[in-house]
Amino acid sequence: MIVKYIRRALRKFNYELLKYPYGDHAKRMEIIKQFDIQIILDVGANIGEFATTMREIGYKDKIVSFEPRKHAFSELLHKAESDSNWRCLNIALGDIDCTSIINISGNSPSSSILEMNQIHIESRPISKYIGKEEIVVKRLDSVISELIEKDKDIYLKIDTQGFEKQVLEGAKGAFQNIRAIQLEMSLVELYRGSMLIYNMIPYMENKGFFLSSLERGFYDPKSKRLLQVDGIFIRLD
Repeated sequence: MIVKYIRRALRKFNYELLKYPYGDHAKRMEIIKQFDIQIILDVGANIGEFATTMREIGYKDKIVSFEPRKHAFSELLHKAESDSNWRCLNIALGDIDCTSIINISGNSPSSSILEMNQIHIESRPISKYIGKEEIVVKRLDSVISELIEKDKDIYLKIDTQGFEKQVLEGAKGAFQNIRAIQLEMSLVELYRGSMLIYNMIPYMENKGFFLSSLERGFYDPKSKRLLQVDGIFIRLD
């Protein structure tokens, strides 16, 4: 009853009292609990925003973060240093083991191996590329045996600015251990050659993963047009 009265009072001031976590974060935790996820692979970690959020909403098990850029990795490592269950690797994931060049964005999370299209720059001018850096790229299949036990179920999060398909192509051997995949997906081609959501959904279904939920992402602040979302896919078997 007390909660009911508090909610009613807050609504008079345009506030809402919600159980935490709620919305998208609550759905993530439901999936993690349902499939007894004990490892999160955080691909495209930047400075650890995703992993930090997962800790805040109650995930306590192992996280492995992948971030290839030196400056971002340094900040990521600093965030993770007091968390013994959070490991960080200074590499990108892709479909071949190689070295590559990543384009550095003025908005750090928008950095990508792929070229940025003009629609992205117009929607968020700060995202324009300001430099380049040589990085190491590995297939997940090349490194996974060093990171996890074979009988552990994985939640794979990929936020690689248009490079998601390449990451998946390099992870085919790991699919048997992956129960859920969270992907950033574009509705328009923000990065040259990236796979759009309309093709990504059937691509994932062909791999045995089906869309469970969508989280709103990047939109054009002028037109209000939605440009990116995160999709969570689960393996039903």
